[in-house]
Amino acid sequence: MYGEKILVVDDNIENCNMMADLLDQWGYRVKEAHQGKEVLPLLKQFRPDLLLLDVMLPGMNGFEICKRIKQSPETENIAVIMLTVLDEAEDRARGLSVGADLFISRPVNYKELRRQIEFVLAKKRKVMEMESAGSVRDFFLNLIQRLSPELFRQTLPVLHYSGNIAKLLDMSKDMIAMIELGAVLHGFSYLFGADISRLQTVREVLQPLRVAESLTAYLDVPGRNVCETCFSGAYGCWNAAMGSVEGAPVVRLSSRFCELAEELGDKQAAYRQLSGELSPNVQDCPIYTALAQVLDDEAFVQKLKAGDL
Repeated sequence: MYGEKILVVDDNIENCNMMADLLDQWGYRVKEAHQGKEVLPLLKQFRPDLLLLDVMLPGMNGFEICKRIKQSPETENIAVIMLTVLDEAEDRARGLSVGADLFISRPVNYKELRRQIEFVLAKKRKVMEMESAGSVRDFFLNLIQRLSPELFRQTLPVLHYSGNIAKLLDMSKDMIAMIELGAVLHGFSYLFGADISRLQTVREVLQPLRVAESLTAYLDVPGRNVCETCFSGAYGCWNAAMGSVEGAPVVRLSSRFCELAEELGDKQAAYRQLSGELSPNVQDCPIYTALAQVLDDEAFVQKLKAGDL
């Protein structure tokens, strides 16, 4: 239990008190409101993580309250579960159209309600962690730009290819955010030198971050050897048990490809040389295949711009 804050909004005081008591027993911090006009001021004072919002309220109904919450940048991240005796598809559609995260009919099944509250709040936490990863990525990217414009120039294409490969592989949004952060930190690590001893320094810098442990894999293989362990052993790109592509090898392959492209001055030549550096089973690697697709897409766009199509 994370002790998140929930604002219960219901004009039936008895129902509101009962719901508040139940939420308190479940470990949430709770406040109550009984009229629509009370809600917006309470959002600023209480700053809830979630609203349990009755639709039929005096003064301002639940649909209007939800609409205002979701339209304001200050409150748009507050989760909203709407509670109502209405059971028409049109009313549910209206609730979703104003941004409600969930629509639950009365009488409430409290076991199900608890499960849904936990689901909505867990989803919100994931979104907040994604936003946090994006903010950390931008912080380190700006730091690289200030401290070493040349390293910044080298890091940008690694970020570009890592992100596009992850998207082509249909990875989750939070995995894409983590891979992009890993790509930037892979570049950031070279501010401390090119030998493997730099990695301990970077780990110490990252230690205060919640995601520090998850990022270690993006730093473990230095420089030009990034591809030697991408497709074998502990860092194999295909996780058979999970049925998914791991994140760190995406960054490593992207980094090595960008190094070769800069050395050779030709992306297709870099791709061919990369193939020679990898294991014989490279053709079965989804990361390598996705890189080929990214390069094909880039070539198509360039031809389109040049008017060659």
